[in-house]
Amino acid sequence: MVDIHMGFASVLFGLLLIIFVHEIGHAMCARYFGVGVKTVSIGFLTAYSCVLPRCGVNLKIGALPIGGYILLKSRRLAVDKQDSNMDAGGLCIEDISVLGRVVIFSGGL
Repeated sequence: MVDIHMGFASVLFGLLLIIFVHEIGHAMCARYFGVGVKTVSIGFLTAYSCVLPRCGVNLKIGALPIGGYILLKSRRLAVDKQDSNMDAGGLCIEDISVLGRVVIFSGGL
């Protein structure tokens, strides 16, 4: 019975690690091109959330570790939601070249 729980925990940890590396790849490419990164989220149903003081990015870890996302600074999002998305430092995703966007969106590979 303990082996089943350890196996499940190992698979869960491995899945979280793969998703984390994938999302950080997107975020690192965005920072390289100067695009502001507002949120890095791993999983869904937010269980833990904090703001990283050094870079001002909101880190969210969900209770359901399937998938994730990063929220980039965008004029479209700021207009649609009327939120503080423009407060994030850096350029908007619309301000960089198409090649830069392709690199950011494929940066999680």
